[in-house]
Amino acid sequence: MKYFTEFLNEEKTKKQLLKGAHKDRGGRAKGVQTKYQSSRIVAKIPEVRFTSSDPNGSGKDWTQRVKLLNYDYEGGLAGPLAGDVEVSCDCPDFLYKGFMYIGTQNRYSIEAEKRAPKVRNPMEEGTMCKHLISALRLLAKQRVKISKDLGIKK
Repeated sequence: MKYFTEFLNEEKTKKQLLKGAHKDRGGRAKGVQTKYQSSRIVAKIPEVRFTSSDPNGSGKDWTQRVKLLNYDYEGGLAGPLAGDVEVSCDCPDFLYKGFMYIGTQNRYSIEAEKRAPKVRNPMEEGTMCKHLISALRLLAKQRVKISKDLGIKK
């Protein structure tokens, strides 16, 4: 990937994805209202869901999904929050600005996308939309709720 390869290597951690996010999107993410929704185990991998409201006041909500790939059933969430993740957002930017494509190429997108963003992001800059940036920033703060929803007592 033109912009993100230098950050990724083999890791796909929350920290690496946030580091690779386009700076403008990181600033815009501060205005996004994101709420933790739920956590569940899907195919033995914890999946955390968030909902973000459109900061422009359209009334639309977008759903973000974060899979914690390094989940340890005995050790709780401390390691997984620092471990590899896969992400997805159902907002138009995630698809049309090419973040789903970039994520597919770098193996951190939950859904696969084969079409490169030739028009809206031809330089393939960034890693994710402002909604996912906001959700990943909120992830560690919701550790207790996530653990409870997943049945972890630690």
